[in-house]
Amino acid sequence: MKGSCSGITREHYRLADENQQKPTEMSESTAFRQMDEKHVSVDVHLMLWSPKFDLVALSNVQGEIIMAESLVSDSPGDDVKVTSLAWRPDGKVLAVSYSCGKINLYDIENTEVLHTIELQGQITSLTWINQAIPEGNTWSPEPYLEDDFSQFLPKLLPLSKSYSPLNTKGTASNTHILNHIDKIHTAAVSQDLRSLVIIAEVSHESADKSMFKILTYNTSLVASRDKELRMLALKCGQVASLIAYLQLTVQQMSESWEDILMEMDSKLLKFAQEKKATGSGTVSNDFLELLLFGIPSLELKSFLLHELTDKGLKKLGISIETSYTNIQKLVINHLQVVSQSLLYHLSELRGMSQWYDRFGVLGMSTKHIQEAVTAVGSFVLKTSELQQVIDDSIKNFKAFFCWLYVAILQLSDEKVPAELSKMTQHDINFVAQFLTDNFDHFSVDEEDSISELTEKRSGFKLEKVGQYLKKEDLHYPPHISANPWIQVMRSSLHIRDSDIVYPVKSSSSLVQLQESVEEIIKSALTQPSIVIGQSLSCISSIDLFTKDKSEENFRMKSCQFTCNEKKVVYTVFTSSPAPCDKFYILRQPTCSKGASLQTQGVSVRIGQLTHDTNHDDSSDQTLQP
Repeated sequence: MKGSCSGITREHYRLADENQQKPTEMSESTAFRQMDEKHVSVDVHLMLWSPKFDLVALSNVQGEIIMAESLVSDSPGDDVKVTSLAWRPDGKVLAVSYSCGKINLYDIENTEVLHTIELQGQITSLTWINQAIPEGNTWSPEPYLEDDFSQFLPKLLPLSKSYSPLNTKGTASNTHILNHIDKIHTAAVSQDLRSLVIIAEVSHESADKSMFKILTYNTSLVASRDKELRMLALKCGQVASLIAYLQLTVQQMSESWEDILMEMDSKLLKFAQEKKATGSGTVSNDFLELLLFGIPSLELKSFLLHELTDKGLKKLGISIETSYTNIQKLVINHLQVVSQSLLYHLSELRGMSQWYDRFGVLGMSTKHIQEAVTAVGSFVLKTSELQQVIDDSIKNFKAFFCWLYVAILQLSDEKVPAELSKMTQHDINFVAQFLTDNFDHFSVDEEDSISELTEKRSGFKLEKVGQYLKKEDLHYPPHISANPWIQVMRSSLHIRDSDIVYPVKSSSSLVQLQESVEEIIKSALTQPSIVIGQSLSCISSIDLFTKDKSEENFRMKSCQFTCNEKKVVYTVFTSSPAPCDKFYILRQPTCSKGASLQTQGVSVRIGQLTHDTNHDDSSDQTLQP
């Protein structure tokens, strides 16, 4: 379709009279009627009607999505095309797949991306499964209860920033049952969930040809465990959303931490350069001498009075304290809450997996899920550890800035407020600890030049906090050997090896444990897809037609839908390049018995609907079961 999109509504479709001999004299009442016409500036690639609303979704050759004459989404990248569209049965969400392997779910109300999934390889078919309920019946989760986790878990607070959504990576192991297939053009699951019907392109005995087949797979495991599969899917969806929230929280913590480094670097880098140029020691030595003897070096005195100043110190202190507070809030209000929620849902999945004949048959492994629970438990302990480190760092930071502010006032011969003039031994220890933890690293090697110092991204290091946000072991792990609980754990193998006791990963950073949690959870929750895939069995294979591989521009047009009342699946497809005047309709039962023998088909030629026994069309294809 090029240049325009005709808005012909379904209720106005009319087929020409079968017995009409002169199409040019066809009456207006029996012809197709064009109701409207919309012009678009770019060639339309795909279009799909909403199942509930008078709305059509379009994708153009530039990879853009358009609905109701409004641009919904740009292409996610250069040369990335839309490969398939699928409406949710209620018409409120549109699923869009791209050639890069990405799937976006769009809310049609505000066009926001609800969720993103990334798979390996190009996506060629996208179908939203809709389970039909027998007439007169209502769906019920019995014998199970609806998940009421909202009564037990606190609501996740919205994050102040928005980043890329969660990416769920696909694995090649999930497609091993179809490894003889070159390409899947369409796929549909029957509304009773008993069969999967796909149109596939497979290798032909002739190397220069491709064979198109319709394959039917028995999905009785999905049909017999539909309620269990729904519960599992909802739980996995909750876990995926929580992992995405966890990723964004850690990302914002890292950004707040980097803000502190930039603030300190902006003030102290010039001073460090001067110290390097004169070769008169380091930044940390000057501050320690001021703390111990009360006498600053000439360089430090000049820096405090003319570069930093008391007003500049106040501003810097407020900025750094704000960043510290942001990290602390992210840990308490977001990180700990989401990790505890994640632990709750995984614990429920562990309980479900122990009911083997209901959930275990779907591939839920108690062993793998227990490993995920243990990993998240260790992560929860690490968040509490980080919170304590942040509390200590804020205490040291405030003591340092208070001491430095008093020192600047004294050097300026200004009056020091009475509440700031008194400094206890604890305060001195806090200041010394702050200098040791941070300024010890604000230096360069002797062979480094001033230009090399300037090129360094950061000299100031918040090691006590920042080490938790790096993908490496902690340089300053907490001292836990004197902890009574740790001593009990080490002395009792029975307690230490218990599933209900979470190990303390004292040397691992928060980011390391986060990556470990994501990998272990992914491994545990991909098992059902593997088991369900292995349970599929091909019960029917029908040859449709062959094509030369040299026809690179050939793009098969097809669609599939089911009729639950008659327990059949309909497949409509074309075998010639568009535009063409003929299409095929196949009807197959959803039951697994004799699917290939009961398959019925008909070819329809537009413009020649009358039955002509003398017509000989060499292009007609015989369907071979």
